[in-house]
Amino acid sequence: MYPASAPFLRPGATVGRIRRAFLFEGILAELASRMGSGALFVGYALSLGAQAPHIGLLSAAKFVGGVGQLGVGALVGKLRSRKKFCLLGLGFSWWTRLAVALLPFLLYFGVGRGSLLWLLLILYLVLNMLGASVGVVRISWWGETLPSEEWGEFLGTRMLLARMFGIPVVLAASFFVDRWRSSHPDSPLIFQYILGLGLIFGLAQILIVRTIPDAPPQGRSSSLPKRLLAPLRRAAYRRFLSFRIGWAFAVGFAADFFTLYMLKFLGMSFLWTTLVNVLGDMGSMGLARCWGKLADRFGARPVLVVGTCAKTLFPLFWVWVMPGWWWVVFLVVLVRCFNSAQQISALQLALRLSEGEEREQFIATDRALYHLFRALSPAVAALVAHNLDGWNYIYGPLRFEVLHILFFISFLLRLCSLGLLLRVPDSGASGTRYMLRKLAGG
Repeated sequence: MYPASAPFLRPGATVGRIRRAFLFEGILAELASRMGSGALFVGYALSLGAQAPHIGLLSAAKFVGGVGQLGVGALVGKLRSRKKFCLLGLGFSWWTRLAVALLPFLLYFGVGRGSLLWLLLILYLVLNMLGASVGVVRISWWGETLPSEEWGEFLGTRMLLARMFGIPVVLAASFFVDRWRSSHPDSPLIFQYILGLGLIFGLAQILIVRTIPDAPPQGRSSSLPKRLLAPLRRAAYRRFLSFRIGWAFAVGFAADFFTLYMLKFLGMSFLWTTLVNVLGDMGSMGLARCWGKLADRFGARPVLVVGTCAKTLFPLFWVWVMPGWWWVVFLVVLVRCFNSAQQISALQLALRLSEGEEREQFIATDRALYHLFRALSPAVAALVAHNLDGWNYIYGPLRFEVLHILFFISFLLRLCSLGLLLRVPDSGASGTRYMLRKLAGG
């Protein structure tokens, strides 16, 4: 980690100013991303004629695109600049978003809707690949610029601010989409307006990144195979990767089916389903800074263990939510308050375990493998669901179906991942029991 007086800092460019710039950049990154992802992007694809298979491919592209970040370390090494890489990546992302927004105009030039949707898929894959790659370098940039004892609080504050601005804006955008579609049901124009707003946020993000001093990367080995294998040669990081891979697969086995469960099995409306998801996001957002401060005080590992324990039980709770008392889901979703605990502490632990050369490669390997197994898991779950199609079991007032089996399998897989986490070292961190005793006043 570079101290505040490192030579790459311009006169007057204090760590505090850099921290504020990264926080502001995080808000703009969140806004730019939300204007071209999630339900809004699905709505845009549907307005272009997408069907269920296309939506599935777009969902897979979101995670498969993350695999492309494995070569980030080599590119940063050649550029000798984290800042230059981020600016190039954000610039290409901006032009890719512009191309996505302009796709409907190709219809006037005789391009068929089928070809248009394939172009959308390719552009979305590129966009996610660029976003994941920039994210890796940005994380290492934080790690080399900000004091390690402030990582947790910084990550928590960044997450809090991003959600504080992102959630209201995306809700407002969704409201205007509903109003527009009531009179123009088949027009993609409102989505183009929203994508245009995302372009404005993206341009502002680039301007902010230009003001942040660079953190030149450390020397790198010239051999690409050695660079790719560097994370696997470090025993502590191998254990961390084992946990991350296991957890990604366990989460993916159920995460994509919770919304389906609420809509189909519980019979909840879209409004109630949206409120459930927003409640979970707000809970996670509200506790983000607290988790970050705890990670700074006690270490990343005990916070990660607590968050993982809570999230391990999450799919098991869903098994017992029945249509007769669907409102219990609002209590179950409060477990998502631990989402930020996992996200912050896992990232902080990755930064600690990747100190030294090849930091980008360590983080890229972690995120690429996580995305890969997160993409594979729903496919395996769908195969299991297909083979068990029609299964159900009734016991008194309880009725169990295939989705309940997927949730229970996810619980077992998460339990195994928790065992892998307990083998991950974090030098200097407190024990989990010690942290809990201190928090309890002991």
